[in-house]
Amino acid sequence: MKEGEIAVGDIVRYPSTGTTGRVVALENIPDEGTGIGGIYATLDSTGLRYRIDKLIRAEAVAEKQVREEFSDLDRLKRAEDMNAKDISDAFDNVNGVGAG
Repeated sequence: MKEGEIAVGDIVRYPSTGTTGRVVALENIPDEGTGIGGIYATLDSTGLRYRIDKLIRAEAVAEKQVREEFSDLDRLKRAEDMNAKDISDAFDNVNGVGAG
């Protein structure tokens, strides 16, 4: 996006990471020989600044899914309920995501 195409309150996405949020502030940071000067937008979702030329408009901010919390006792019960076949099936379904 270019200067003037983004305003406080706009919903934007940073495509490199998929971070989406509402712009809460715009700040012009002088270059001062660093090569990183420009106009930056601060997003409510992270509190971080992103160069506005690296942002794209988004329709809405996705709701964060809340993970269900299990107590240690619940985890122990679930582990005890698993048998060798369940464990074998789980390893058979590994897809390699995250493998180096």
